[in-house]
Amino acid sequence: MGLLRRAPRADLRLEPPGPYRATDMVSVAVTLPEALDAVVSARVELGYVNEFRYVWTGAAGGSNPGTAKDGEAWVQVLEEPLPVTAGVLAAETRLVTFRLPSWSPGSSERAVRWQVRLRVDRRGRDVAVDVPLEVLVAAPEPTPDRHDLPLVQGERASANSIAFDVTTERTCYRPGDQVRGVLGLTAREPVTRTALVAAWFQKLHLSHPLDKQPPAQPSESFTPRPMIDIAKDVQLVAEQRVELPFVLPLPAGIDPTTEAVHSSLTWNIEFKVEFSGLTGAIERAQLPIVVHTD
Repeated sequence: MGLLRRAPRADLRLEPPGPYRATDMVSVAVTLPEALDAVVSARVELGYVNEFRYVWTGAAGGSNPGTAKDGEAWVQVLEEPLPVTAGVLAAETRLVTFRLPSWSPGSSERAVRWQVRLRVDRRGRDVAVDVPLEVLVAAPEPTPDRHDLPLVQGERASANSIAFDVTTERTCYRPGDQVRGVLGLTAREPVTRTALVAAWFQKLHLSHPLDKQPPAQPSESFTPRPMIDIAKDVQLVAEQRVELPFVLPLPAGIDPTTEAVHSSLTWNIEFKVEFSGLTGAIERAQLPIVVHTD
């Protein structure tokens, strides 16, 4: 029985380890303890894995409504070739430096995962090493106002008897911040039942893959659960505005608002008014906010 040949070794180390911000310099120490032969090409790449949803129609093609599936794609941002001489990549430590672009999307748990990659293509066993890095994203400049992020309400004709009006101290928040504001409610018609008023944070994952069919609707998640009560047993009177102050704590460690190549993340505060004793009698409104990590 022949001896098993071990895989060629290589090491990547970020200096410093991060986190990083847009326009920061990223230095990568690439160490090869042994020379590699039969090398066709070698490079260090900076980029991110972008997760998205897409519609797979299968063999039925257009006759099938399709099934939503998860996918991901590597988005290469920068690349630095490594010198190869006569098919040999020398045993050494080489420092490769990148500057993160000003438009760099922020890191998130699934949608955007930044990496530095070593790729050595050989006439034999290739070498592939990946190292993650965290990229923080600042609040947009100029800061959007409420006209840029308008309240969305009254999307369903069967549940549009209340006019919502929301004011907040600002539009941009960091994870762990408190969102403070006032919710105004005006009943458009007589109301005989009391209502529970509550809110929660809604994260939308909008997929727009370049070479696949996107789903019709974004993926959404609600954080945290259960929802946060603003007021109970609220009695609304037709054409009279009720003001309800609220303080909603954003969870720590959540993903930032992100615009990437194949998908994006956005955040809403979802408000609901649920009338007692009436299944399905729920009025909703969504207020967009921006979450940033720097």
